[in-house]
Amino acid sequence: WSSDVCSSDLTATTSAQVDTTAPTVPTNFRTVSKTVSSITVAWNASTDTETGVAGYDILIDSDPYTSIGNVLTYTFSNLVAGSSHTMLVRARDAAPTPNVSVPATLTDTAAPPAAPTNVRTTSISSTSIAFAWDAPATGTILRYETRIGTTPGTGTYTTNGTTLTRTVSSLTADTAYTFDVRAVYTEDRKST
Repeated sequence: WSSDVCSSDLTATTSAQVDTTAPTVPTNFRTVSKTVSSITVAWNASTDTETGVAGYDILIDSDPYTSIGNVLTYTFSNLVAGSSHTMLVRARDAAPTPNVSVPATLTDTAAPPAAPTNVRTTSISSTSIAFAWDAPATGTILRYETRIGTTPGTGTYTTNGTTLTRTVSSLTADTAYTFDVRAVYTEDRKST
């Protein structure tokens, strides 16, 4: 008697899990620091229970999203001092066709231009006062504008050129005056 054994091998692979769930929205989206030309933001991590969070996409104003990897902070640079911006961050998962979370939104303003410092009187008479100040540490100044009045924050600014002094004459004797100086970087960028 003879017996032939025949067999066939079969290999089967289960189908891949399809990730259709987006990560959670990044939370606590906030400004951590800002300068006259940048805003640094941070957020708390998102979660994704299927394929995990692969990274984040961030945008400012109407710019397109930029993928920044799996980090929790980002610095927007080359901003105009004192300008207001809307920023968004969204999480992206590791699925072959990534799912993205609803974005978190933050609106903030870059720091105002740097103001002159060390404003001081250099001479006083009964009818005139001479003032001086130091230039801001950063930025190219177009001109300075000054104002003087008997009430703080009043009076009209006068163009002073790029000199760091001003003498005001024809003042009333025995009267207190307030003096303000601001730096003008461009027509729409003035220190406060």
